[in-house]
Amino acid sequence: MAYHSALHAPLEAPPVERFEINDSLAFTHNVWRTLPPEFASCDVFYSDPPWSRGYPTFNARAGGEWPPYTAFVLRLDRLALNLAPPVIYVVDRSFARLCHADFTASLMLNGRPAVAASYRLAIPVAFKDSESLLELLARRFRRVGDFMAGYGRTGRVFAGLGGSFVLSDYNAHCIGYIANHAPGWFRP
Repeated sequence: MAYHSALHAPLEAPPVERFEINDSLAFTHNVWRTLPPEFASCDVFYSDPPWSRGYPTFNARAGGEWPPYTAFVLRLDRLALNLAPPVIYVVDRSFARLCHADFTASLMLNGRPAVAASYRLAIPVAFKDSESLLELLARRFRRVGDFMAGYGRTGRVFAGLGGSFVLSDYNAHCIGYIANHAPGWFRP
């Protein structure tokens, strides 16, 4: 599965503002704004937001002025604290040190050591990687929200296990990639 990384050139995809399929959708949205009502139907949130070293690269790709990384982490922490459903971020250690998650566990994300920071949901510590964690969540919850979806791994896992998704990203090319690939994610 492709993933949007600051370490690699972005994949080619046309910019798309909104895409809907089955009971799922993906759209362009900046996480610095209030979450739109489309996320109200989600019973769990999952995201692997930019890490500190990749943050400037992602922001350059999306364009515009962006606050420092610490402000970004504190924004996502406040967002997680104020949402009612469980929220899980898979992050680097600098993010994990700044947030107020209820539980943390070590795992791998794209072949690199990471931390799962969970709000309102105890997570087992025995996950080998983020994909395994997503599969557990997809078996337990019906609709996932990811407001920094990149190329849509979260939606792919949920759709493949019979669930649905609400995905957003501030980069319209990421939503374009999702629009091009999501039709193949759902079980026949």
